[in-house]
Amino acid sequence: MKQFLLCILLLSTSLTGFSQTYTGTGGPITDDGQPNYYIINVSGLSPAIINGSHGLLAVCLDITHSYDSDMDVKLIAPDGTTVMLFSGIGGGDDNFTGTCLNDSAATMISTATAPFTGTFIPMDIMGNVNNGQNGNGNWTLKITDTYGATRIKRLSG
Repeated sequence: MKQFLLCILLLSTSLTGFSQTYTGTGGPITDDGQPNYYIINVSGLSPAIINGSHGLLAVCLDITHSYDSDMDVKLIAPDGTTVMLFSGIGGGDDNFTGTCLNDSAATMISTATAPFTGTFIPMDIMGNVNNGQNGNGNWTLKITDTYGATRIKRLSG
């Protein structure tokens, strides 16, 4: 079964070392090329404005999925800023277990192997969401199993 299990956003202020953690639930990932949206509502973030000194630090998740390279995973901030966490990695291997994405990690996720366990640098710069926006609001993890879309495209083309 393809299943997204958990998403955690960590927002931190570098001045005090204090961090806030927001946890969301997951659900099934459809195998039809259609995006699946998992929303975490962040509220009470203080200060509310996220920037270079107070902002998104990491996204952690668990995904049970065969053939990891089918996965396309993006983070969408409340203002619509979108960051590609990873896409097309891992080949035919399985799962993302205790996988965290952090711009300060030592290893790029694109060079790692499945099961992806540990902390990795995402494909895009996560700090791009720390753009002076209000961090309170709906943060969305958009997960697409691209296999269905690829299969449909091949059949029709």
